[in-house]
Amino acid sequence: MQLASRLPHRLGICFLVSAFRGRMFSEDSCAALALFSHYFHLSQFFWMLIQAVNFWQVLVMNDEHTERRHLLYFLLGWGLPAMVIIVLVIVLLGGFGWTIHSVYGLVQGDVCFIPNIYAALCTAVLVPLICLVAVMVVFIHVYQVTPQWKAYDDIYRGRTNSTEVPLVLYLFLLISLVWLWAGFT
Repeated sequence: MQLASRLPHRLGICFLVSAFRGRMFSEDSCAALALFSHYFHLSQFFWMLIQAVNFWQVLVMNDEHTERRHLLYFLLGWGLPAMVIIVLVIVLLGGFGWTIHSVYGLVQGDVCFIPNIYAALCTAVLVPLICLVAVMVVFIHVYQVTPQWKAYDDIYRGRTNSTEVPLVLYLFLLISLVWLWAGFT
């Protein structure tokens, strides 16, 4: 899961380059940058969902050995966003006859991303919202089994789960709210 911790940096770099230098790129470069920005944007939300599922595995299922699922988590965290983008490109290029510059390009002459509002809403807003709702469902389920994870304390670190788990839940709620706020600004 260490690769997921470096994800915001990649997303931030793509966004900053896109925002401040998007107008200076050729159409092909802007389309490539927009594709990578979209990929890292989606990856951020899928990794949040995967970390929530991992959290659920540990607290609800009492499965401390989640390292055996790291390959699956890795494939899902990087593969599902790629699948969303592949489906988007195949549908819009093959089904509707768009060009790659119609799918990914300059948005209002400023930022390299998805210029079509409907394609952007379906893939850059709806998919992350689904991930955030799934994260909230997982956390509500985790919080409902409070006696179970309170009994399973991490004495090794000297902190009890009864104080630590609500803090993690608040952290995920804060992250979700920040991403929702950032998406609507």
